[in-house]
Amino acid sequence: MRTTAFLSEAGSPVNQLLGRHLLERGVVLAAQFLTEKEAESFIQSLPVSHQSNCLPIISDPIETIANSQQLITNVIQELSTIDLYIHGTNWKDEAALRDQDPISFHHDIERRFTQLFLFCRSIGQAMAKKRNGRIILPLLADSLYSAGYPSSPIYNEGALSVVKSLAKELSPFKVTVNALTLGPFQLDVSSDEWRSIRKKLDIYSLKAQVPQQIEGLRALDILLDYGDGMSGQNLCWGYGTLSSS
Repeated sequence: MRTTAFLSEAGSPVNQLLGRHLLERGVVLAAQFLTEKEAESFIQSLPVSHQSNCLPIISDPIETIANSQQLITNVIQELSTIDLYIHGTNWKDEAALRDQDPISFHHDIERRFTQLFLFCRSIGQAMAKKRNGRIILPLLADSLYSAGYPSSPIYNEGALSVVKSLAKELSPFKVTVNALTLGPFQLDVSSDEWRSIRKKLDIYSLKAQVPQQIEGLRALDILLDYGDGMSGQNLCWGYGTLSSS
């Protein structure tokens, strides 16, 4: 049987890379978008052979448990079941957002945690009923902030707390919950900017190899292929001495 997956916030660049990778693995994917235009653009960017395996779900941001439960019900009706949930998110520079507008920053953090809790709660309940499933939260290592990458320490700590508590709650139902914290990857910047950033990455390993972003995201395969017995863990994947978020 084919694996089915649901990816939230699929409109962001990093989540689109995740979606493409899942489709390359033969996964039947339901992907949440905010607008029809956003969904259509993503579908058209896919190889023709993958387009029929991607089901776009158009949805406003989730604000209540009733909203999330209805959305998950709709996804299950389309896919029959959800084997895998990936909580897509935008990696943000929390320090910059806080300095620009503290009030907006507060509201943004609140929204992100609300989305995280509601999606994980509703999908966790659905997976518990069928006694099988995987939930994965991709994160970006906080320590990369010193090299110019976006850093979300508040969100990351909250997400890791959700992973640990939800893993304990769902373990009797054979549902695993894990985080995937990624290390450095090549940024789309000018050659001069990249040389400056690249030098700062020597804190991990002198002249360590820095992969393309999609190569880092393929670390997801470790959890998909070998993660049956793993839950409540934070898998750190990056070149050099990266060991925690």
